Amino acid sequence: MIRVGLASVAMVLTACAGSVPFRIDNPTDAPVTVTIDGSQHTIPARSDEAVTLKPGKHSLEAPATGKLDFIVYAGRKGGLINPTLGDYVVANEIYATDARTAKGFAKLQNKIVIGNERFTGPFRLHDGLFIDEDWRYGVHDEFAEVETVGSSGGNIFGKVFAAPDFVPFYRRRYGVPELVEPAPPAKVRRVQPTPSLPDFADPAVQAATATIRDQYARYIVCDDPAEQKRLQEATSPALTAYITFMAPRMVKQSPEDNQRHNDFVTAYGHAFAVSARVIPPRTQ
Repeated sequence: MIRVGLASVAMVLTACAGSVPFRIDNPTDAPVTVTIDGSQHTIPARSDEAVTLKPGKHSLEAPATGKLDFIVYAGRKGGLINPTLGDYVVANEIYATDARTAKGFAKLQNKIVIGNERFTGPFRLHDGLFIDEDWRYGVHDEFAEVETVGSSGGNIFGKVFAAPDFVPFYRRRYGVPELVEPAPPAKVRRVQPTPSLPDFADPAVQAATATIRDQYARYIVCDDPAEQKRLQEATSPALTAYITFMAPRMVKQSPEDNQRHNDFVTAYGHAFAVSARVIPPRTQ
């Protein structure tokens, strides 16, 4: 099914200053109480609540997470707070003025597993405590039947689903999912730590990553909004210098080494893109 797009040219304005907006979502059939900075938020079953948080350090407590501290980052767009650590799926739909235009948009064919079923399509699976917004329609919204698209005549818009709502959506839209056999073990629900950046065996390459590693280590624990912004601004020149150093080497490296380079750059970029993260424990 192709959803209808109405062509128009529009200017998109974004505002990044001030507090960061989140929605605390509860996809379960019972109320969930979440305490943020000492204030209790009791979220009814299958409901959510809006909350805005200033950049800096905060505290959170919920039954699935226990007590923890987290950081909100300046200039980021926010998203979901997932206190039950449940599964959420972002699904994309193509909106186009006609079928021919729609064919020009690539369709992702990712495979995700929920329970013992595999779903194939333009989906991304998330289960973190903080899920950054990359959708147009929230958990409790429906995909619009008609959208306004740009001068190209088409666009792709996403919606985030809690897993219990995604499964029936998939069956209506795509059919019966595949069974995973044998069924995977039940997922352990826990707050995932911030990953470390990959290391490199080549001493010269490892040395070339020193500035990036220093920025990364400082940023993931930085709760000062002014310093956050300074570190954000420093990412572009640091990444440019590293990529310039690596460019002549990558044509000679093995595919495995190039993949490690790509993983490194992706992890670095993701670290500076998130709106919030749990403060990792300090190493002695």
